[in-house]
Amino acid sequence: MVSVTSPSVRRRSTLKASLVVLISSLLILLSLMQFCLLLKKCGNITFSKNKKSTPTENTKSVEGQWLKEVIVFADSSPYNKKNETLPQHTSHVQKIVEYRPSSGDRVRDAVENYLRGADGPSGVSWRDVAFSFLDENLPLSFEMEPSNLPLFRSESVDKNHTLALLEPMLTGGFRNQVLRFTAFVQYAVAHNMREILLPSIKWCDRMGGTEGAVLHDELFDVDYWNNFDQKGSWGWGLPKLVPYDEKRHIHWDPTTGRFTNIDTDRAIGRAVKKGQTNPAGFGGGFVFKVGKKNRRSWDQQKNGGGTLWSVYGDYKMHGLKSYRRRVQKAGVENVQIPQDVEVEIMIERALRPGKKLRDIIDDNVGRYKKDKKSDNGNYVALHARVEPDMQEHFACPDKMVRDLGNIFQMVASGPFYDTTSRLFVACNRPWMEQYDLQNTMIANQNIANLNILRGALKGGLDSSGKVVQDPTVRVLEAGDTAVSSLPPHMKSISASIVNYFIAAEAAVFVGTPVSSYSVAVWHTRSKRGIGGNYKVTPDGLEKIPDPPPLFHC
Repeated sequence: MVSVTSPSVRRRSTLKASLVVLISSLLILLSLMQFCLLLKKCGNITFSKNKKSTPTENTKSVEGQWLKEVIVFADSSPYNKKNETLPQHTSHVQKIVEYRPSSGDRVRDAVENYLRGADGPSGVSWRDVAFSFLDENLPLSFEMEPSNLPLFRSESVDKNHTLALLEPMLTGGFRNQVLRFTAFVQYAVAHNMREILLPSIKWCDRMGGTEGAVLHDELFDVDYWNNFDQKGSWGWGLPKLVPYDEKRHIHWDPTTGRFTNIDTDRAIGRAVKKGQTNPAGFGGGFVFKVGKKNRRSWDQQKNGGGTLWSVYGDYKMHGLKSYRRRVQKAGVENVQIPQDVEVEIMIERALRPGKKLRDIIDDNVGRYKKDKKSDNGNYVALHARVEPDMQEHFACPDKMVRDLGNIFQMVASGPFYDTTSRLFVACNRPWMEQYDLQNTMIANQNIANLNILRGALKGGLDSSGKVVQDPTVRVLEAGDTAVSSLPPHMKSISASIVNYFIAAEAAVFVGTPVSSYSVAVWHTRSKRGIGGNYKVTPDGLEKIPDPPPLFHC
């Protein structure tokens, strides 16, 4: 039986086929229109003539270091062809690009594609070019989306790119701040950033930073650092510490010490990479009383500690310890030194106190070496670390010696004590006197230690290490007394730096394994070939091997 299709069904089939053809044609036409629009966009990009800048009085300082940069002005930008006005920070720019974007246009993509293409301008290498996209009418965006850019910088690796320290300042005791600073410099070297923005490096005077920030150049010799000419395996040396330059560091506000184009609070603990802001940023985080409940999402350690602390901890665990183990097995001459270890060694040599602190250190070391009872003028330095913040610290309690009287007696048991007439004590006595303690047991221990310290400073120690009024060994301190002439905002950390280098110069140094400060002094003395390192333990006084062990608390 033959089936027969009705005329109405045939008409519906024909109409359906016609609609398919029509829709397909419209889609093809739409694609062609989009392609033509893209060509038109790229064709609208033109290089202005006679816009190459020349050095002015304001740019002489950067002459010879100009960036190969392209400034792209959107339609609503402050650039005006009639009055030839350019934003101030573009005075060193070599090329200017004008571009009129359509609504929703991805300006960055169009410009980059144009420069990469065969029709790009002659004499311009894509890899050498940096871009800034300017449009004051576009809102600021933390994400810095390419389609919504007020100030955006996209560039290849540039040896002049600057790295800034994200808020907050370096935190912790002096040597823990040095460890954070080390992690920061290691990050710069690893990412080929050869400059660090000097005003972004801030140290804290008290452990939690409550006294305010101390600028790096108030404490350390910047010229000595910048002239440190040792090269590493990466082909250059340490990043230079550079001042703020309004023509280059276009996203930094020198009045606030913050970035202008990102929400710094949201960026804490993360990296602001090259391409998002100039200067780039890294760091942040704090250390004390974080705990598991208050841990931030980016903390790598179970009790927190901040980004830089975690980065240094990872380096010590997976880089430094591994290197030390290989050296022990094969010998130092047969093991290639890792890059991060090189950086840390170079920092140890290049981070020198500023002149004011060096003068204080020299005066005190000279005073301690002037000894009427001994021809060699030797003195012993002690870092007991019995301040109350350490007493309440949760790390390595089984390695702590909490009683200063017991520590003095351990020092007296050492083989060096018979020829010693002066004992320098590196201790933060004002911190002990002012610390607000809630724990009664720790408060009582702190009072006992304070009384012992005051008695020892007023009198001295006998042959067994007990406090007496007619001593055989005088007990001295530097600390806050030595830095009394310095501004209040920097006295505490300056006292720590002074104490550190006085301890490094001593004939014998006695420290504690629970303090990174003591461990760092051991290593500094070892590298200088001084030796004479000891530690106090619950079991008594022990000699430190060479090289000294790493910090484990």
